[in-house]
Formats: sequence, structure tokens, C-alpha cells
Amino acid sequence: MTRAFKAFAIAAALSAVTTLACAADDDVGAIQMAYEPSIIRLGNQGWYPLVVQLAAGWRGSRYWAVEAFASPTLTIETAGKPGPDYFSSVVGLRGVGYLPVSDRWELMAKVGVASTTLNHSDAVGHVTITDPVVGGGLMWHGGPHLSVGANATWLTKSHTPMVGARLEWRL
Repeated sequence: MTRAFKAFAIAAALSAVTTLACAADDDVGAIQMAYEPSIIRLGNQGWYPLVVQLAAGWRGSRYWAVEAFASPTLTIETAGKPGPDYFSSVVGLRGVGYLPVSDRWELMAKVGVASTTLNHSDAVGHVTITDPVVGGGLMWHGGPHLSVGANATWLTKSHTPMVGARLEWRL
């Protein structure tokens, strides 16, 4: 099991414990899980499918949530071997703000920090950087426990955009 998935599992467990400890309070939100299939742009190497980002957190109210997120290893091959720089993994924490625009639609904004690992095919090997993360999207509520929408995320320091869908479910 990689460090990213261990960190993701620990964050999900802490989120669950926090929510259960406060379950008697009617104002407490719910455990929120998110699945984000995206395409990713790696420098001048172009766009590549499919990167999956998984998130677990706590939706404190209709207006905000806190999430831990992770993307597994992705190796991009060019001409049968890895490109000069390729995205390996990302794990982080973010705050998510929601602005309802109707009963079913809301705008979403994400701000956080991630640990991003980039691999290099030269002598450098791999580099892990602390990466500020910003993003946003438009979500549609299919019911009290499910939302779907369009989503974009930017890993600012590694100059890595991800664009795709977002599926949220609340327990």
C-alpha cells in the first residue's frame, strides 16, 4: 500500500470519527465521498486520460466541506518509455466552498495543499513538492445524498491542470 493511500485511509477514518462524535447535533453535516475522473495535462506533453482522484471528508453544511484527497500513480509513456517528466501521485487536504444558485444547482470552489510527486527519467529521479491546489466547478443535486457535476483542479506549483467530472455522495 502506498503512502498516498495510507494517508487517504487515515484521513477518511478521522473524518468518520469526527462526524460520528458530533452526530447528536442536528447542524452537523455528513461524511462526504467524491470520485473525480479527469484528464490531465503534463507540461508540454499534452493531455492524457484518465486520472482518478478520490476524496473523503466532512460536509459541515450546505456551504462548506473539508476533504482529504489522493490520486494514484500515473505513468505516461512516450515512444514506449516514460516521458521526461511525469506525474506520479498526489495526496492532500482542501476546503470546499459551495454557493447555491438554485434548489438543485451550486457553484463549487476548492482551495488546499497537496504533496505532489513528479518523476524524471534523468538522473534526478523523483521530486516531491508541496503544491497549492485551487479548483472549481458546477454541481447538480440528484437527491439528498448524490451530486454530479463538472470540475477543474489546478496543482499550481507543478503546473498541472485536471479537468473532468465529479460525483459526490453523502452518508
